[in-house]
Amino acid sequence: MQRVLARKGFRVDFDISDEAEAVLQRLRDGQEPLVIACSGHYGAWEVAGAEVARLAAPSRAVASVRVAKQVAFVDGVDRLRSSYGIDSVGTDHVLRHLIKGLQQQDPRLYMFLIDQHYKGGVRLPFLGRPACTVPIPAKLAVKYNAPMLFCTCQRGSGGSYAVHIEVVPIPAAADEEERVLRTSERLNELLGQCVRSVPEQWAWGHRRWRKCCDWVPPGTPAVVDEGAAAHSDQHARETIPYA
Repeated sequence: MQRVLARKGFRVDFDISDEAEAVLQRLRDGQEPLVIACSGHYGAWEVAGAEVARLAAPSRAVASVRVAKQVAFVDGVDRLRSSYGIDSVGTDHVLRHLIKGLQQQDPRLYMFLIDQHYKGGVRLPFLGRPACTVPIPAKLAVKYNAPMLFCTCQRGSGGSYAVHIEVVPIPAAADEEERVLRTSERLNELLGQCVRSVPEQWAWGHRRWRKCCDWVPPGTPAVVDEGAAAHSDQHARETIPYA
């Protein structure tokens, strides 16, 4: 990442909605105590994280991460992310960390990668069929009435990158669980649009289509889009370079 940022010709083009810019401005000004940012293993996600953290400064940026067993690897990644303004917190501790920040009135941006398998997730449509979906970011946004951002960074030619940031509206509903599900579904839709546009830039190895989640919302179809389902099957069988 440090070599990428220092590379000659490195260029980042931004596509930030007015609503997203307003959210980041309130966070920078200390008027927004908590913002949830979501992305996926698509394009150059570390560049996306670095740029969003830079836009959030001086507010702290915190990444919810899975702690790998390789200690040296974990330490290296943590040092790398901290060098461009991101604190790493294990998924088991992120809620405690978030609550402490709210109690201390310390505005923070919490970042989540939403496209991994998650024990205890729910199956919601993604690329044409029900997929294991992490509901935690949507639960936090709904519970704490926090704005939610969707952020991606697509790799271009000649060392260029295109960062996209938009607000994900939290739907109005009397039932909190329904709001969480619809928000999570929208995140799947947004990431799915990115994958369909440039499928070779998504990491296809997370096996999100395993039938392992405990609960499927009523009315979730077995296959939403046969064409997209066939597309996902084809790429799941291939080894696609994405690093």
